[in-house]
Amino acid sequence: MDISYSPPGPVCREYILDRSFVSMIGGPVGSGKTVGSLMKGMSISMSQEPYEGVRYSRGMVLRNTYPELRSTVIKSFQEWFPESVAPINWASPITAKLDFYLPDKTRVKCEILFLALDRPEDVGKLKSLELTWAAISEASEVPKAVFDMATQRVGRYPPQRWGGPTFYGVFGDTNMPDTDHWIYKIFEEERPEGFAIYKQPGGLEEKNGVWVPHPEAENIQNLPGGYGYYQKQIAGKAKEWIRVYAGARYGVVTTGKPVYSQYNDDFHVRDVKPYPDKPLLIGLDFGHPAAVICQVSPMGQLRVYADIVEDSTMGIQQFARDILKPFLAENFPGYKFQCVGDPSGVKRADSDEKTAFMVLADEGFVAMPAISNDQKMRQEAVKKYLTKLVADGQPGLAVSPNAKYIRKGFLGGYHFKRVQVSGWEAQYRDIPNKNEYSHAHDALQYVALHSTTAEAASEFGKKIVYPQIGVV
Repeated sequence: MDISYSPPGPVCREYILDRSFVSMIGGPVGSGKTVGSLMKGMSISMSQEPYEGVRYSRGMVLRNTYPELRSTVIKSFQEWFPESVAPINWASPITAKLDFYLPDKTRVKCEILFLALDRPEDVGKLKSLELTWAAISEASEVPKAVFDMATQRVGRYPPQRWGGPTFYGVFGDTNMPDTDHWIYKIFEEERPEGFAIYKQPGGLEEKNGVWVPHPEAENIQNLPGGYGYYQKQIAGKAKEWIRVYAGARYGVVTTGKPVYSQYNDDFHVRDVKPYPDKPLLIGLDFGHPAAVICQVSPMGQLRVYADIVEDSTMGIQQFARDILKPFLAENFPGYKFQCVGDPSGVKRADSDEKTAFMVLADEGFVAMPAISNDQKMRQEAVKKYLTKLVADGQPGLAVSPNAKYIRKGFLGGYHFKRVQVSGWEAQYRDIPNKNEYSHAHDALQYVALHSTTAEAASEFGKKIVYPQIGVV
């Protein structure tokens, strides 16, 4: 077997040579990282200490779906290891076997399993595998539970009676995920010993609002048109897509249609501080407890300072007592506040006949229901702030970087889900997709609706009638 491979750049080279228990390479599309992972697996197998003249190893290459496994990973594998060298058995699990000699006359016997997660029987097989190494392709699309399982299956082959594995571990390639992703949390925040991440430069970098070629980009020599490949890729794409897939930066990319096309992250994100002499406005969602802490400035700017989203298994009483109350005491001590919540919270529970608003009152949060639960009306209230300017050209809505769910929701996490229909024209649902971002944005809509309605009522000297509450 005579295969000549050179890493596409220094970052990929370091990644291939790295022998940390877990290693990851992140980069833009077209950076050669998928092939780099395949070559890293081969490098590990070729470095295995021989047993009676044979270097035994077993690897796994994992992708989230079988169509992508076949069209990307296996296709790349076959370009470097043709059928004559690595015949593939297409039965489940798809398996390739390599058997060749090195110049030192030792024999390499490497078995590689290609698995995806869209067949339940293959997920079960993952639990019983005995592997030397595991490679995860497009790791950002794979659940953390699968990554955790992979770390438990490596180091089990070759058996100890044959000397055991010289090295074992898990590695993978990925486009840069969201900062809420398990990859970011592990490699950027927790940084456990034995874990390493390698970041390739983007194909493009942003300078003065313009995306230009990055001088240190890897694999440019192998891309059609060189840097022109990236220039064609970004045409017509959203800024977040460009940041992630061409710029190799952490970000949010969704396949849905953002609810608020008016949002501009560069314009609306501000380092805003609360006014100590004005009350906070707290928006609350009940079904999946969430809160946003806001304030309307003297010049009419709606400021979003922070947000909290908890698991759906948590009730509103526990959320108010154990989460919201300590959060306010720590981050906004001494502030007065007004609360407005989901109007559906006026319904009485079957258990004790208390409403969500009664439960909140028991915990010291006197709240009122929003004047309406109409989706379009609520969204329009937010759009009113997004599209207006206040003094000195400031945005009508300012989002603090601390309000992570709100910000990422604006960037596309809060979106209309695409409907799978025939035809070329994309169609989307009429109501936003329910996820961790939608709950925070529901809470924000209640605040926006409350503040804009109250503002209008004050301007015209009218009173507001809230259902179940009376005249305010």
